[in-house]
Amino acid sequence: MSSIKMVWGVTGKYCSGKNSVVNILKSCGFKEIDVDLLGHRVLEEQKTRVAEHFGRKILTGSGEIDRKKLGRLVFSDPAKLRILEAILHPVMVKRVEEQVKGAEELLVINAALLYHLGLHSLCDLLICVKANALVRYLRARKRDGLPFPMIISRIFAQKRICPKSNGQAVDIYYIRNNHGFFRVEEEIR
Repeated sequence: MSSIKMVWGVTGKYCSGKNSVVNILKSCGFKEIDVDLLGHRVLEEQKTRVAEHFGRKILTGSGEIDRKKLGRLVFSDPAKLRILEAILHPVMVKRVEEQVKGAEELLVINAALLYHLGLHSLCDLLICVKANALVRYLRARKRDGLPFPMIISRIFAQKRICPKSNGQAVDIYYIRNNHGFFRVEEEIR
């Protein structure tokens, strides 16, 4: 374990390769805070509130959230997405802040919504992973196996993820990830 506390943020759009970058950093001693995974946990914790807003149609037969049904619903309607975010995001931000505050090690916050959630303000360095839309579509098709319309709606539901300037005294490092893991690993190391 490192005796230096340092927090890096990794962000990028859907299927840009954030996880590949984070895995490289983990191999260098960073501990990951996976905000997507945290969001899944918070979604389950808040399932009663979510079902109150979106109806029982988003639940499985056993009463769990059907994330695919919920995703189809919110990624096709920006107003519904904002409602879901209002339920989940405050809890998620609080949990990340608590983890960062209690840490005494190298941390990487892995979050597509790093800026949207305001988590960039916790970071000493920001890495923005970029890949063109076709590459991201092909990765999503292979990884998630979703139909074309769902992938496209997810790709275009995300607006600007990586700002040109963050207005802070924090460096932003851009990684273009159109060519795969080994080229990205070279760039990071």
